Amino acid sequence: MKKMQDQSSVALSAAPSVHYEKFFEKFKEIDVIPTEQWKVNHIIGYFCARYRDTYNVDYTFRFDNKSPSKSYEVFQINKLAKMLSKQPTILKEYIDWFYKEKIILKKKRITSMAFMTDANIVNEYKFKFLMVKADASVDRTAALPGNVIAITSKFDADTKTYGQLSFINKLVDDNAIDDIYKDMIKELIKSGFDIKILDRVK
Repeated sequence: MKKMQDQSSVALSAAPSVHYEKFFEKFKEIDVIPTEQWKVNHIIGYFCARYRDTYNVDYTFRFDNKSPSKSYEVFQINKLAKMLSKQPTILKEYIDWFYKEKIILKKKRITSMAFMTDANIVNEYKFKFLMVKADASVDRTAALPGNVIAITSKFDADTKTYGQLSFINKLVDDNAIDDIYKDMIKELIKSGFDIKILDRVK
């Protein structure tokens, strides 16, 4: 990926206080501090860098709180960390994937970070990449990503968890279910869904 545009382009004169000026100054550190040492403001700085690189305009902050640490943007990154991981390297990888798969490829325009913390999108990344990397078991009650449910709903509106899909997949393997479900599994695989993850459903 090409180098992000210089985050000193953020208009510090537009900051409502010296606290925000210092907050924005931290953005410049993403090019010199190892990713694994990034803090919340560095993650936000990286998101802004990708935003600038994608749209050629600066991300607009809400300035909804006098303290940057209690701002909307910090809240969203903390929310993402709780949903996904506190590890900066994982958050950076997620932001890269988010921009590539959900913004650039879909030619979507966003004006806030809320879309990035959508549960369906986070779960899609989590189960498609993180769970595969960790080789961990998958809770059978965990909700399927939205894009997977969009496919299963065309065949069976009640298939909304990993446990339900795993059960159907086993019946398909045993040739003990209607052909329509075989078609559903084929379409899921064609869409890029890693069917092997169902073997880890507990």
